Amino acid sequence: MPVFGVLAGILAYAKVKHDEDQARAGLDLVKILVVSRDLRPGDVLDTQNLSLRSVPRQMATASVLRPEFASAVLNHPVVVPLKAGDPLRMTSMPETTECDKHIKEHSVSARADASVEAIRERLSGAQTP
Repeated sequence: MPVFGVLAGILAYAKVKHDEDQARAGLDLVKILVVSRDLRPGDVLDTQNLSLRSVPRQMATASVLRPEFASAVLNHPVVVPLKAGDPLRMTSMPETTECDKHIKEHSVSARADASVEAIRERLSGAQTP
């Protein structure tokens, strides 16, 4: 009889694992930076209060920081309170940080002209896209 119990356990595990794989199917996961403990404005980011988490790509908006920006945010203070597990966003950091400069240089969305004048010029045909 113990053999049936072990077999039932293995089948139950396989079913749960299959259901988990089905739930994750179609999700394109990306890694983002999150804070690993509660932070107050002025607390400085270091390797002990940063970690990574995988989220669906749709949840990782342009303001959410990716792992490649970790070195740029280290030793900089946060400007908003953050709870453990919160994503680290550009708006969490001071505007003058090296991270902000780096993101603006390397982000496709940051390179787009966002000023009202540039948009008006493009719409009026004075500037071709």
